[in-house]
Amino acid sequence: MFKKVFPFTTFGVLALTACIQGIFPPTPLLSTTGYNLDTPGNPIAIAVEPNGRKNVLWLERGEGVGEVGKLIFWRTHFGEPTGTASLDVNYAAAPDIAVTDSGVAYLAWYRSNAPSRTFHYAAMPVGSTSITPNTLYSGDLYSTALHLRVIARGEVVYAVFPGYGCLYFQQLSPGAGSRKKVADYVVPNSSLENLQVSIDAADKLHVVWVEKDNIAGNYRIRYNSNATTTSSGDMNQDRAIGYSSPGESLAITNAGTPPNEKVYILKRFESGRIFVSSCLTNGCPLMTENEIHLSPSSWLISELRAVGIGSSVYVAFLAMNSSTSNSELFYISNLTANPAEQRITTSDYSKSDLNMVRVQGESFFLPIVGWRRYAPTSPYTLDDAYIWAPYYGTRKIFTSTSTARHQGSDLAANGEWVAGVWAAEYNGRLVPFLSGNAYQSNLPLVSK
Repeated sequence: MFKKVFPFTTFGVLALTACIQGIFPPTPLLSTTGYNLDTPGNPIAIAVEPNGRKNVLWLERGEGVGEVGKLIFWRTHFGEPTGTASLDVNYAAAPDIAVTDSGVAYLAWYRSNAPSRTFHYAAMPVGSTSITPNTLYSGDLYSTALHLRVIARGEVVYAVFPGYGCLYFQQLSPGAGSRKKVADYVVPNSSLENLQVSIDAADKLHVVWVEKDNIAGNYRIRYNSNATTTSSGDMNQDRAIGYSSPGESLAITNAGTPPNEKVYILKRFESGRIFVSSCLTNGCPLMTENEIHLSPSSWLISELRAVGIGSSVYVAFLAMNSSTSNSELFYISNLTANPAEQRITTSDYSKSDLNMVRVQGESFFLPIVGWRRYAPTSPYTLDDAYIWAPYYGTRKIFTSTSTARHQGSDLAANGEWVAGVWAAEYNGRLVPFLSGNAYQSNLPLVSK
């Protein structure tokens, strides 16, 4: 399961082999709670199984009932749920989800009652009707900006989450392992400001993060992996990527095949430059860093994403430069060949919520990019979602019909399926929407 995030949109498909996969339009996911989606601080999350079944997780909160809300899980193909479960939760936040190829969904979230935090996960095999929380970590934290990730590839699942003065990981499948350290923070009184993860072909976890020294105010970018570990199972190939600034944009991906598979870490530097660090996934014996040479201009980069396909790395970023009046989408087709960036969008309205995944085409994989296009000032009459893919071009997926603002989104892919989920207003309520394989704008809806 490969997962990433993206704005107001979603997709889904059927196999592109003997028959052609189809699309389905945005469908509202209406739970029975009558609550509103709890956003934007608690985004929606989605994961896709190899058969195209979508697993969606979100939080809802009632009006006038304090912090009481529900964690809601849906399994669905085309909008109507084939399986549901919910859990009453107080002070819940940061829902995330991943799914194995056999269809076991792993939910993750945390409960906040400052200064204490409790990080939970739950395994949801097919047919599950209840959510049973398991504790990953419970205790005090230095930071208030919290990040939690759960990621799957094949049958392997990991969770990554902060602790007191450190960052932890835990393998959840196959078999629930014990909590291990990604790393201690350089300065114990640090907060986790950004967290990105990937899994390589050997099922090893790769983590890149930004930690803020709350005493001196420094921001450090660091990387580690369990490709090598200590005798106690903690990660043991700590690398310093360098210093960063607040809100630094990071991306991580893998490309190549063992024993030559590499991990690639991209970072924005000084607002207008992009650097890529890379090393072999098996132990990272030597990490190199190079700058991506953009066309001469004054760049202001806001968001950055990357996916590995074969031995190539494909990059998308939102940025302004001397020839644009708004943030626009730019694309680099093969990072290792060092091509010039390609501008995808035109200068109309603002853009944000960039996401990128890879999907199996008829005979090859290709990257898919999603983003939000919106009017940044009142009355906020425009809030759309778009999708773009090489050979398919750009397509508008969703147009807001009210002044409700975008409230969180996620994008995921698995094989020939790609799907997304986002939040918008529907019949006076803020609810999730789901759509599938929307980049295939001209293909019929055909099932094997």
